[in-house]
Parts: sequence; structure tokens; C-alpha cells
Amino acid sequence: MKKITLLAITIILLIIMFVESGVTNAMLAFLLVGALPGTTYSLPPGTMLIIIVLTIWLLTLRATALPLISFLRVDHMARKYLQQKNNLPKKRFGQI
Repeated sequence: MKKITLLAITIILLIIMFVESGVTNAMLAFLLVGALPGTTYSLPPGTMLIIIVLTIWLLTLRATALPLISFLRVDHMARKYLQQKNNLPKKRFGQI
């Protein structure tokens, strides 16, 4: 119980520090307008579109394709193990 409480307090403090430092405002300004934090420059809309599409694509890939690849790899390894086990010679005097 103490570990869960400590973890929850740590997460809450990190969120508060993240919000109060202005990082969230800078991130939102970058994503919505293309304003580079700390400068007067901004990115063109086409570049922002490419960045957002790539970000969404990477998040989708991470959420769907990688677990599927992992599942297929484990399934392949299990089938290979069972095939090797079935190819082993039978014990001659197993039921005496």
C-alpha cells in the first residue's frame, strides 16, 4: 500500500511540475501553430501536417503492429517447440 501511495504522489507531483513549467503550453503551441519554443520562428503548415501524420502513424504502429509481431513470434516459437517435441524418439519401455 505504501508503494502505491508513493507512486501516486510522485506521478501527481511530476504532472504538476510539467504543467507549471510551461512545457505543456509550448508543446500545444508547437502542435497547433507550429511555433518553435524560445524563438520567433514558426514552421509552415505542410511541415506541421507531416510531423503530425508521422506522429499518429508511429503511435498507431506502436499500439497495433508491434504487439501483433510479438504475438506471432511467440506463436511460431511454440509451434516449433511442439514440432521438435513430437519428433523425439518414443521411449521403448515407458509402460512397464
